[in-house]
Amino acid sequence: MEQGNQLVTAAKCGKAFVASYTGKRTKSISILDKIFESMLELDELKDTFTFLSTDYIESASDSDSGSAYKKTISKIDAILESHQSFLNQTAVDLDLGYIPKIECTNKGKGTGPKAFKITAIKALTTGITAADKIPSGYIRYTIEEEAKPTLLGKLVDGFSTEGYRLHILVTAVITSLLIGFILFVGGYILLTKTKNILDFLQLGLSLTTLLFGLYSITAPIYKCITLRIVECPTLLSPLSSASAQLLYTPMDVKRKSGRRNRQFKVVVHTAICPVCQSRIDVYEGKNQFRGRMIGLCEENPREHVFSFDYMTRLGKALP
Repeated sequence: MEQGNQLVTAAKCGKAFVASYTGKRTKSISILDKIFESMLELDELKDTFTFLSTDYIESASDSDSGSAYKKTISKIDAILESHQSFLNQTAVDLDLGYIPKIECTNKGKGTGPKAFKITAIKALTTGITAADKIPSGYIRYTIEEEAKPTLLGKLVDGFSTEGYRLHILVTAVITSLLIGFILFVGGYILLTKTKNILDFLQLGLSLTTLLFGLYSITAPIYKCITLRIVECPTLLSPLSSASAQLLYTPMDVKRKSGRRNRQFKVVVHTAICPVCQSRIDVYEGKNQFRGRMIGLCEENPREHVFSFDYMTRLGKALP
């Protein structure tokens, strides 16, 4: 594994990450590319690399005081933070020991240029299969990003079930199911007594919408607790992703019993189809694959179907 200057190693990882990035090639990604390139061009890098938002204005049309450029430059730290799994995988593939971390050092202070610093943090390589060690006939999935959920999804994303929180979560799910049952019974009674057809339809539609909303959120959360990973409910999913997953992942913190606490994470797993080189997204399986999470090629989802193991992030073609 390459050691040497840790920040140089991290910059190499960042440069390789940008080159292999499978998401939308935004201006923020282009700025990241220029930052890592400028770092690698220096004769010497110390423990920290600092820069201002004005250092990477690309043209006269860009202005640090302009809202568009500010929005673009402000996203660069969030991009790396939400793609740490992708960075760790890149580090494993290139046998690098460190990944870059970007922080804004004067966030919310005044209206002048934003100041940033880049440091190297140790890559987390446990459980990641290197590209040259993928078994024959298998594909490897990447956590493309730890996705940004909807406003409602933010209540669940990152929620840890430690101590009293686990009891609150279980109580909330059970209470929601009870409320749904009461609404169903009460609504049924009201419907049987309603004689006006318009009132009947309005009441029926309102009841159906409410019950569907409760079920679409609580049922996947319950399944996620028991199965560890499910397709993220539409009401919680990020709008930018075709398919996201809700993961119930272990934390470093342990309970008195020795078992680790867990938290919910909204993530996006993707892979490259070995048949047509298209993108593979992960969905809940249907028909003969019901009860499983599977990978479907976006160009030929009927024929290019693959298994999905979120622990090893490996899969193979399904018959």
